[in-house]
Amino acid sequence: MGDSPRHRTVLGGRVIAEEPELIPNLYRDVGVVDFPEYMKDVWHAPQLAAMLLAGVTIAVLGALLPARSAARTPIAPVLHTE
Repeated sequence: MGDSPRHRTVLGGRVIAEEPELIPNLYRDVGVVDFPEYMKDVWHAPQLAAMLLAGVTIAVLGALLPARSAARTPIAPVLHTE
């Protein structure tokens, strides 16, 4: 607290230089959580394909419907509303 960013950088560099084994030990101590397969196997290929298709459909309709109405509007009222 109250340290400048430069001071923090110097302190961090000094800790790493004085204790080079610190970084590998940090990664080792954290460890890796090994989830069971049933927790990782959530989405299947047909479900992902259906969600992808639904997303593309929503995006196309969301862009196409306003574009059609804008293309049919005469130029003069559009310029007047701007």
